[in-house]
Amino acid sequence: MTRRLTLLTVLLLIQLALAAGLAWRHQRLAAPARPTPLLAVDKSQVDGIAIDDGHGQQVTLQRQGGGWQVRELDGFPASAARIDGLLARLADLQRGWPVATSEDALRRFQVAADRYQRRIRLRAGERVLATLYLGTSPGFRQIHARADGDDAVYAVAFNAFDAPARPDDWADRQVLHLREGDIAAIHYPDFTLRRDDQGQYTLADAGDGERLDVGAARQLARRIAELGFLGVLGRQAPAGVDLDHPALRFTVDRPGGKAPLTYTLAPLPAPKATSKDGKKKVEDTPRDWVLKRSDLPWHLKLSSFMAKDLQVQRADLLVKAEEEKGKKGGVGAIKRSGSRK
Repeated sequence: MTRRLTLLTVLLLIQLALAAGLAWRHQRLAAPARPTPLLAVDKSQVDGIAIDDGHGQQVTLQRQGGGWQVRELDGFPASAARIDGLLARLADLQRGWPVATSEDALRRFQVAADRYQRRIRLRAGERVLATLYLGTSPGFRQIHARADGDDAVYAVAFNAFDAPARPDDWADRQVLHLREGDIAAIHYPDFTLRRDDQGQYTLADAGDGERLDVGAARQLARRIAELGFLGVLGRQAPAGVDLDHPALRFTVDRPGGKAPLTYTLAPLPAPKATSKDGKKKVEDTPRDWVLKRSDLPWHLKLSSFMAKDLQVQRADLLVKAEEEKGKKGGVGAIKRSGSRK
């Protein structure tokens, strides 16, 4: 009896050991792989980024000196903040368990070498450091990704709009920005505003009874200082635009002996559309404008609203009569006929 009990005990211990071993093996296989970087690249070495969507849209970003440029926009400054953000997000991408590894899956998830939604190539000079393919989205703020040379597809935290292939999306939107302290005077065809060291604006050659609306003057200065643009039109003026006879030209004087900045604006030719009867007609939509600033070699596109905000006349900067002020709820905003409401 004792011998039989001992044998049964040994068999039970063996079974428990086998069960524990199988459980440990299953746990080890089921445990998630230790995350590793999807792109093993030192971002400080990257001096070129090429992005395309596989359908002809592409952009090339190049580091020049201390900044970045957009090659397709004739070397227009690129947004360093946006590029730094892209490189940081790429560096954070991690390999986990692959979603798929088959060749069919690469095409299905659109991360194949000949079928993808984004291809990002990181360069150091002429050498390609890494290539990443981005495809379909499996969920909110996620995208399927594959590194070149790896057959595995991973679901990573990324958005396709973080890597647009349109050159204008990478243009530095602050190129035209000025600090208000960089404005010493604003010269328009029929008025001049001067700014003193205390930041106060005065109207040069003010006539009898003319009193400057300080709020309107500051608003104009702020519009100029914070001016944005829609896109980059290149170093050559667009066809049909006569900047020698512009619709508006004004100059901003800067303190400290800096060269003045001259702003020249003209409307782009009206777009045309085909009516139902096949005849050509001019669209009723507002026209975009062209801006050329004297310190920049590029021509920039402004919306009609951006351009209209700059079309100010002397009367727009003057305090109106008391009864008129009462009707219109006071002053402080530039008023123009035909302006936005």
